[in-house]
Amino acid sequence: MRRVVKTLAFLVACLYPVIVFLCLVVYHVPTKIFSLCLFAFAGAMFLVSDSHSGMNGLRSLFFPLFLLAAGLCLLLLHSALVLQLYPLLVSTMLFFVFSCSLMGGSSIVWRFAMLGDRHLPFHANQAAVKRYCGQVTKVWIGFFVLNFTLSLVTIIADDASWWALYNGVLSYILMGILFGGEWMVRKMVNARLEKTVLLSETQRDSRPDDMIVCYSGRWSDHKFLYWKDYVEDVAKVKAFVEKSAKSRWILHSDDFWYFTVAFAALCQCHKTICLTANIAPGYLDELFDQDTTMLSDVETGRGTLIGKLLEGPVPADLSWNAIDARNTVLYLYTSGSTGKPKAVRHTLYEMELDYNFVMSMWGTELHKRILVSSVNPHHIFGFLFAALRPVTICVPFRRERIAQPDELKSQTGSPVTFISTPAFLKRCVEDPDLAGGAGLKDPLVIVSGGALQPMEAEAAEKVVGSWPIELYGSTETSGIAWRQTNKSLEWSPFFDVDFRKGEDGCLILNSPFIEDKRDFVTSDLVEIRPDGRFLLLGRKDSVVKIEEKRISLAEVEGRIMELGIAKDCTVVALSDRRQYLAAVVVLNEKGHALLDLMGPAERLKYLRTALARWFEPVVIPRKWRFVAQIPQDSMGKKKRVEILELFT
Repeated sequence: MRRVVKTLAFLVACLYPVIVFLCLVVYHVPTKIFSLCLFAFAGAMFLVSDSHSGMNGLRSLFFPLFLLAAGLCLLLLHSALVLQLYPLLVSTMLFFVFSCSLMGGSSIVWRFAMLGDRHLPFHANQAAVKRYCGQVTKVWIGFFVLNFTLSLVTIIADDASWWALYNGVLSYILMGILFGGEWMVRKMVNARLEKTVLLSETQRDSRPDDMIVCYSGRWSDHKFLYWKDYVEDVAKVKAFVEKSAKSRWILHSDDFWYFTVAFAALCQCHKTICLTANIAPGYLDELFDQDTTMLSDVETGRGTLIGKLLEGPVPADLSWNAIDARNTVLYLYTSGSTGKPKAVRHTLYEMELDYNFVMSMWGTELHKRILVSSVNPHHIFGFLFAALRPVTICVPFRRERIAQPDELKSQTGSPVTFISTPAFLKRCVEDPDLAGGAGLKDPLVIVSGGALQPMEAEAAEKVVGSWPIELYGSTETSGIAWRQTNKSLEWSPFFDVDFRKGEDGCLILNSPFIEDKRDFVTSDLVEIRPDGRFLLLGRKDSVVKIEEKRISLAEVEGRIMELGIAKDCTVVALSDRRQYLAAVVVLNEKGHALLDLMGPAERLKYLRTALARWFEPVVIPRKWRFVAQIPQDSMGKKKRVEILELFT
């Protein structure tokens, strides 16, 4: 009943001029009878209104109060003039509502659009769409001025027929023309926006066959791979994956072409995808089970080489299977406090939300440039920016990762987006070959994996040609915030990322990019500013970053103990020109028997070789101290200051 009355109230509001014309002008209904009808209808609306529910309830009383006022005026004045002023009232009210929304920075049309599409704030072209909605709002403001003027003219003319014709018919026709015209203009504007197709929405013909997707070496070498090649190579991998009963696939490839092709194929086959940069035998032993296999670009003795699959014939079926973003699960691995690899679960849906926010901020700039990266695609930052994003917006990306700073000097043929880390930028600054600058053309530099000090960012700008945009996030949280230190030291949160400071001073997050986690507690100490931004004050836990690789000291300590040569050990992070790990070890009898016979160089070689089973070279401790006892206090806690003094 309530819904029926509310619907009738809306219709009365829209068709009020027509009702007045028919009742008072055409059929000559006495004003007293018309007033009584208004009173009765307003009373029914009062009975079903939500007047008890705060502001929404007060808004629901607008129609019954208006009808009561109109009926009272008719009853007292016996004149239809009061009702004829209704269109002027509506036009004036809407004029102020639309105008005030523009001054508030978020137009009313944009708010209406968000009601229809709740993901619009994350849209890749959000900034352009928001500007367009602002222009449409201005057009409607102009219409309300015109409508007010013409309605006033019909009242001054004192001709009820003309008043009813315009306010009951012509004004609605004009609104319909405006709605239809805006719809056609919107289609043309959408056609001009940068072409962005999410991986989950991609089809075989989403791009023209001759569109460049990837290149090798230098851009000027013209060693291109096209959309046609991408579709065919995805089909080759997909045909292989579909034959396998394995549901869990480990994906490893430093070749960005291999990686993007294999990832798209696995998504189409609805597989669970595990991304890992570490393929040491011991590490893989812990990831594999009976339902697991692997796609890789290097021989590991497990799984299948992607290169061999792509050497095969092109399948006859090049169709593109639908991808369910919400149910496409991928795991990325980070160091945990337990000393074992920690799997972090994400969905493709979460990743694409993160991607869309970044595109809403810098999409126009990203579309203008080819893409090169020094970050591997197994890291969440490298995955989003260097693997998922370039295919989604179809900007050509370099197949090979930038491994050495001097390789940047070869990337000068086209405007470039450079995806990197603070550690790599520091290497670029120190490289004598780049003393005169890398020579990049109109670069956009985006970094993640650590924080740059303003002086470091300034030095990097002189070398790479652009002040770096820093992104803050983690494997668990995806993107959280961003900054450029030439503008502000504070971090600005991504859209719709809510945060607060916990009792221990650490940042607590609620983010749409971590859909299944609420009140996610980080280990980052923060200071929150009144304007909603924050400063990072350091980390609380024992996880450190070495060359921007997140390393758990507990994991390194656990692996040293697994060697069977130590009774106790502790690992600390040190730095001189760069940060590195150092280990303090209390040897057991086996350790003494083995290592005491070795010289310093031979001992170091043995330890590095043994730990290489689990770690990359940069993670393995560079300095070692062998002691009778690790310094501890009376509570058995290790004395950090005294441990550090062992290396001074």
